[in-house]
Amino acid sequence: KDAIAPTVSTSGRVLFEWLHDLNDEGDAVITTVEPNQCVNVQWTDGPWTANVRAPLNRRIQMDQVEVSIKRKMDLSQEDISNMLFPDNDEDEEGTQSEESEVVEEAFDILSSMESESVVPEMPKKKGFGRFF
Repeated sequence: KDAIAPTVSTSGRVLFEWLHDLNDEGDAVITTVEPNQCVNVQWTDGPWTANVRAPLNRRIQMDQVEVSIKRKMDLSQEDISNMLFPDNDEDEEGTQSEESEVVEEAFDILSSMESESVVPEMPKKKGFGRFF
């Protein structure tokens, strides 16, 4: 369940990709190395995807490593309503339209969200981050 794929572009750019299947459900770790440039690791596990990107110089500098983690979620307006208003009584008339507007706005915001990269703040220690 492993595959290695070298790629050479017409401009001479070289990439090496290693795909490691974790199971038959599509979970995998994909590592891409561009010599003297960067290493990217993407780990997919069910609805979760983690990405790590580190520039390659002579050593990896931890303050330059980018990490992002995202989870695919399918939410309906009813799901959002239940999260925002868990003790919702059907008998309360005045608040239902206000709650409906809040739920619609939250649904629109959540539907348009994309994952954001996070650069971890790493402690500065002598010798920290020397992997090579």
